[in-house]
Amino acid sequence: MKTYLINTLKNISTINRSLDFVSMIKTSEWIIFNEDKTNVEKFLFVDDENIYASVNGKTSNLKWKYIKVNASLVIDDNINKYLFKVVVCNEDIIVLNIDSTNNYSFLINSSSSLKDETYENIQWYLIRKCGLDILDEKQRNIYLEEIKKAQSKKEKEAREKELEQKKVTKDILITVSIIFAVIIIGCCIYNYIEYKKKHPTLYTTEKQNQIAIDLGLSVKWATCNIGANKPEEYGNYYGWGEPTGTDIYGSKEETVGELNERFPRREYGTLPPLSIVSTKNDIAKYNWGGNWRMPTKDEAEELLEKCKIQLYEQKGKKLAKVIGPNGNFIIIPSAGFIAGTQGNWRLNYDEYSIFLYTGNLSRYLLSENNAFYIFIGDTYDQKLNKIRENKIKTIERYQMLPVRAVMDKW
Repeated sequence: MKTYLINTLKNISTINRSLDFVSMIKTSEWIIFNEDKTNVEKFLFVDDENIYASVNGKTSNLKWKYIKVNASLVIDDNINKYLFKVVVCNEDIIVLNIDSTNNYSFLINSSSSLKDETYENIQWYLIRKCGLDILDEKQRNIYLEEIKKAQSKKEKEAREKELEQKKVTKDILITVSIIFAVIIIGCCIYNYIEYKKKHPTLYTTEKQNQIAIDLGLSVKWATCNIGANKPEEYGNYYGWGEPTGTDIYGSKEETVGELNERFPRREYGTLPPLSIVSTKNDIAKYNWGGNWRMPTKDEAEELLEKCKIQLYEQKGKKLAKVIGPNGNFIIIPSAGFIAGTQGNWRLNYDEYSIFLYTGNLSRYLLSENNAFYIFIGDTYDQKLNKIRENKIKTIERYQMLPVRAVMDKW
């Protein structure tokens, strides 16, 4: 039996205890590995006792016995008995160590591809597949370099995987953040749109455009609405007694709590005062300051009774030219009104409907929640005939109308 002297053995693997060594060794033909191919030596374990040993076809009968306790194989050639330690055992190769020596033999399964390999390749097979190091120094350096490269590759793959996981996590966080931001922005846009439906854009009248015109009446009238900078501009819309233009009431009837919060208590109940002229709830005084204020009902009636009113169109806008007794005039646009929280703009381009709040409530107790306003334009009589009418009438205070300021003469 060909043996190899191995002085550099670094690791001895033990036989696989779960493997039935006896059954396996009897099911195959085993070739004694020998790089010198001139002698081909084979073992055939025919039963639990006999071995047919063949050298270049010349056959002899040997005896064998496997000792499971210490994983040893005893071979008797009828002259000597040899004790081999079974170092490695699998379907391809069995590595045997002559007990207490550095001599090793290799039994190769005749159906294995290892039967035609070199000793060097057998060495590489044992280190890579079985963990048995019988490499020489040069081979071992190559193997250690392989291990180092493999470890480096593994660490690189682990780092790349970690980076990829971090990237995925980052991408998920970015995606979630974007979705969250889109939701927030969407909600803000939706809320803004809903707000804009109910709250028209508020404008500021520049100081140089806050001009009072003497029409020959008891008070001077402003040339434009609150929030406008030109006579034909609509300006801002206000709920009666709410000078900021931001509070749009939710219903036609305000609650007692809302009334108490915004208006002083009266001796006979919680309704607001009959007049807000020159008070903190005066829309003109709040926005323009100085001597500006809202007109009273009487001053509004004076405007309608003593002035000549001409209705006309200019660049698609319907306007009223109000000419005073002295020939001076003001322009009032047909700006419509907003119906409470519904955001219902009624600009009435098909007919003249000019609305302007005055600073008074209805004097009739049952209608005291209604405010007076100036109406100029088209309306309908009881027979639904269209008529033109200039008058002072009442409207629920939750409606939002434009406001034209006045100034006392001194």
